[in-house]
Amino acid sequence: MRESGTVTPDRKLVGDVVDALLDRQALNRVQFAKQNGMSRPTLYRAIAGDASVTQRVLRRLESGLSLPYDTLTYVSLHDWESLEEVGVPADLVRWIQRRAESTTEG
Repeated sequence: MRESGTVTPDRKLVGDVVDALLDRQALNRVQFAKQNGMSRPTLYRAIAGDASVTQRVLRRLESGLSLPYDTLTYVSLHDWESLEEVGVPADLVRWIQRRAESTTEG
């Protein structure tokens, strides 16, 4: 992506990614939130794409989901190149791209 100008972070896409990755976890959402130092309501705000979710919470989500640092920031900016550079698996990057395209088409 790496464009100049103002970019509105796509927190809905971040929430979709977190939600999908949580489905792959052995823990349920309540257990995941507790284990990763956040409240259940905070986790659900992140999943809903709430812009009030802090970077600190995003970092905890990345850690708990075993994602590289800044993954969720790059997701929110649709910065596919940086996702690949930080080591996000290519199949996950492709899924995120398709998800972003499908939400902008409808």
